[in-house]
Amino acid sequence: MLIATAEKMDDSDVFIDWLEKAISENYIKYYDYTEFTNKEEINNRSFGKVFRANRKNSDTVMALKCPFDLTIKKIVNELKMQREVDYHANIIRFYGISKLENKYLLVMEYADCGSLQSYLKENFDKLEWSDKYSPGHK
Repeated sequence: MLIATAEKMDDSDVFIDWLEKAISENYIKYYDYTEFTNKEEINNRSFGKVFRANRKNSDTVMALKCPFDLTIKKIVNELKMQREVDYHANIIRFYGISKLENKYLLVMEYADCGSLQSYLKENFDKLEWSDKYSPGHK
C-alpha cells in the first residue's frame, strides 16, 4: 500500500504533531490495524485504494481509504473537511485513523452500494434532474 509515509511529507513535523495530538487527546479515534480482519480491496483508482474490512469480534464493516501520494498535510486537510460535513446524512462518515508501519489510513464508513460517483455514472440517464441535484442537498 502506498499511503502517507515519512518520505512524502511536507511540513511534516507540524502536521504529524497535530495528528498525533488529536489522536492522543481523543479528538480523532485511533484504530490499531490488527483490529481489522477480512480485508478485501474494493476499489483501485487513480487516487488510491479502498479496502472493505471487518472489525475483530464485531459485525461492523468499515472502509480503509489508502490514497496514493498522501502527505500528512493532505490527511489533516481531509480530516478538517470531513469534520465540517460529518453531520450530514449523505456524507460518508469518517471514523478515525489507522496506521500500518509508518503509513496512515483513513477509517471510513463502508457504503455497500458503492460510491455516489459510480451510482451516477451507471444511472445518470435514468434519473430526473431533481434526483441528480438532490443527494448533496438533502
